[in-house]
Amino acid sequence: MLNDDTVPVRTLYAWQQRAQRHLASYIEKGEAFGLPPLKWALAANGTLTGEADGLTYTPDGQREVIRLYAQHIGAAVETRVTADGEELYVGWQDNERGTHGCFRATIFASEEGA
Repeated sequence: MLNDDTVPVRTLYAWQQRAQRHLASYIEKGEAFGLPPLKWALAANGTLTGEADGLTYTPDGQREVIRLYAQHIGAAVETRVTADGEELYVGWQDNERGTHGCFRATIFASEEGA
């Protein structure tokens, strides 16, 4: 159950619907833009996350996919090295559509060179 001080349910659904339409656009036009498929998630607050996952792509493939999406929207890839491997992140906000989210990849050290 939602807390009383949270965003109204109607608003959450409106945010999700906007993000769903934006996701549909990525899926419908992705190939024409030269963008590889991503694993997508839509949060309750409308945050849209596209992930280049390690099951679909090699570590170098994950890096390239995130680079392509970053280039497509004109954003930089943030890379963070952790004890477990590497995190790639591209945050974005589309004010015209009222949507926001990120493209990301997690590359585990154990997968490098596997």
